[in-house]
Amino acid sequence: MPQFRFSATDKLGKRRSGSVEAANRSEAAELLAMRGLTPITVDSDQVEENLSEPEGAEIDDPVFQGIPEPQTLDDFVVDPAPTAPHPHPEARQATMASTAENTDRSRPIVWLLTALVAMQGMLIVLQMLSLLIWVPISPTQFEYRIESPTDMSLERQLSSWGAAGWEVVFARRAKSSITDEFSYEMILKREK
Repeated sequence: MPQFRFSATDKLGKRRSGSVEAANRSEAAELLAMRGLTPITVDSDQVEENLSEPEGAEIDDPVFQGIPEPQTLDDFVVDPAPTAPHPHPEARQATMASTAENTDRSRPIVWLLTALVAMQGMLIVLQMLSLLIWVPISPTQFEYRIESPTDMSLERQLSSWGAAGWEVVFARRAKSSITDEFSYEMILKREK
């Protein structure tokens, strides 16, 4: 029987290579599929002498150690129930390729959902901690004062009020209705 050199991936995506004995290329691909491998290439080129295996020998791959190479397809039949025919190897490769593409597309979505769930968990923990640590803060209390300094004393008065902690929050120039003189009317505040 002719030998076929193959390159394939296992179920974990690890690349495997070696040779398999089969009647034709399709049968070689089917044998690889039965062993849980997805064929990438199956070449019917002559295999070098040192790579050929005696009939019934085990495959060198550590995944298959202890598993004898099947002599016929019937060696793998566990359930005698009828099974659907295997698709053509190229069709199988196209199906496997589309499955791999869908898996690759879903990885960013899974990562994003995981990140969102983690952030939501952190927000819940922070909110619970804020309830445990919450200390009521009393609002700042102010006292107010209304003053009407004359133009001559304005600068001196502002300096003395500032030194005492007072801050001007409103000022306007106003004319007295009694004396017809102008002065400033000011509202001052400071913390209690």
